[in-house]
Parts: sequence; C-alpha cells; structure tokens
Amino acid sequence: MNYFSFSQNREEEYYNPLTHAAINKANLLLDAKIPPAVLQLIYHNSENTLLGEEVAIYDTSFDLLYHDAVEIDKVKETKQMITKIVSQKEIKFYQGDLQLVGILYRHNKVDYVITAC
Repeated sequence: MNYFSFSQNREEEYYNPLTHAAINKANLLLDAKIPPAVLQLIYHNSENTLLGEEVAIYDTSFDLLYHDAVEIDKVKETKQMITKIVSQKEIKFYQGDLQLVGILYRHNKVDYVITAC
C-alpha cells in the first residue's frame, strides 16, 4: 500500500463517522426536537469534548439553527461555503489542520446544511 492510499483510507475512516455523528445530531434536533441548549449541555459534558466533533446546522439561507460550541467555533463557515455545500450536496475538505465535512441534509422536504469537524 502506498502512502497516498493509506492517506485516503485514513481520511475516509475519519469522514464516515464524522458524517454519521453530524446527521445523528441533526436528527436529535429536528426529529426528536431536543432543544439546542440541551444538545449543547450534552456536548459540553461529554468526555470527548476537546477531541470530539463540532457540529453546526444551518438553513440554506445561512441562518444558524444549532452549534455545539459557538464560543470555540473551530469551523469558520462562510456564505460561499454554505452555497458550495448546497450545490455539491456534500464536500470534504481541510480548513487549516481540521478535516471538515459539509452535508446538504433533507428533513421533511426542507434542506439543511450541516458542517462538522
């Protein structure tokens, strides 16, 4: 196995669980209707908060609906980023040293944009 293949596999091993965690959080917010403050409390009390994922959920107009940790805010979402996610449905990229995923997520016929790192 060459370095490039190893690097790609390592990235996919990171992106797949990250994508699932982001979608799970969106489902808790949108399906289970867990209030954002409760989701944030769970996030802050998690043992893996510093190493764990950070999820943000927007509508397609760039209105923030949920964020795990606004005070930390590892991901710097921009309107251009949200637009790219909407047009491409899913993007995987780096922002500095952070690996990020952006997902267009449809829930009850409404589109949402989820970012996670």
